[in-house]
Amino acid sequence: EEETGPLGQQTGWLCEPKNPQSIAKKIAFILDPAHKDEVLAVAKSGQELVLVNYDWNEIAGKMGQILAGLANEKSSQP
Repeated sequence: EEETGPLGQQTGWLCEPKNPQSIAKKIAFILDPAHKDEVLAVAKSGQELVLVNYDWNEIAGKMGQILAGLANEKSSQP
């Protein structure tokens, strides 16, 4: 099973929680030289996803808006 980003690109592999065999199977796939090109493509997609969606300036701006909204709500209450 694959994990996909918002644009449909694969960004990782999903494992069954608390299932060592599932985790081992995915690790073996990732380490298998036969899958090197696919693994590199997924790694690149994952990195791009993080760079686009988790920019600290964007996060700080969104948090500032949320906090300002909360402060405005609080100040308008009697």
